[in-house]
Formats: sequence, C-alpha cells, structure tokens
Amino acid sequence: MEPLMYGYMRLHDGEADQAIRDREKAMKRFAEAEGYHLVTIFYEDEPGRFPAFTELLDELQRAEAYDVVVPTLNDLSGHRLIRSFMLEKLEDLAGAAVHVMGAKHEKSTARPGRLGDTSTADAIDHDEDAVETVFRQH
Repeated sequence: MEPLMYGYMRLHDGEADQAIRDREKAMKRFAEAEGYHLVTIFYEDEPGRFPAFTELLDELQRAEAYDVVVPTLNDLSGHRLIRSFMLEKLEDLAGAAVHVMGAKHEKSTARPGRLGDTSTADAIDHDEDAVETVFRQH
C-alpha cells in the first residue's frame, strides 16, 4: 500500500476555478510520482486565517500520516515568520515532512531553516510567542 500524503493550499481572491483544479491535479500527479496516495487537500480561503491548517494537523495525527504537499511555500503563508512557525508545528505535532511541488531539493522535515532560510529559523526563536498569539487569535 502506498504511503498517505495530504495536500494544503491557499485559495486566492478571484482565482479562477480552472486554476484551482489545475493546482489540484498537479498535486495529485506530484504525489503519485513520488509514490504516495494523495488522500485529500485542505484549502485555506481566508487571508490571515488558518482553520484548514489546524484540521490538517489533526488529520495527520489521526491517520498517522507524515507527508504534506504544497504548491509553494507561500501556500502556507506569505509571511516568513508565520510560515516557519507552521513548518515547525507540522514537524513537532505531526512529525510531518513538507514536499514543495517542482522543488525536489526542498523536500525536508518541517524544521525551520531546512528549506534554506536560516534567518527565519533564528527569528522564530525570538518571536515565537508573537506568532503563537496570531494563531490563537484566529
């Protein structure tokens, strides 16, 4: 049986339905090419909110799945500090690895800094409480 993979992507205001379907298909092709079964995709549709991310974390823990695919790292968040916090939560709470489509060398465990951004890893040590507050407010 193929290992399970979950998708996560952020929908953008005014994004055409066909563009969304194209990204979904690309995620499915990516998962299959990497030897995974894409179970479902979690969609974030409100800027600055993260309910689908919370659902993804819960599902990863429930299903004992360890892999997530995103079209780009900006699908997690366009804000580097929040994105690093999200990557850290994926690893710490779910033990998950994040796969970025079209960026084979960016597959890694979700620790901040392993995707080539050490300044963000340093920043999260100093501002983690501020980011945690952002997530609790939403």
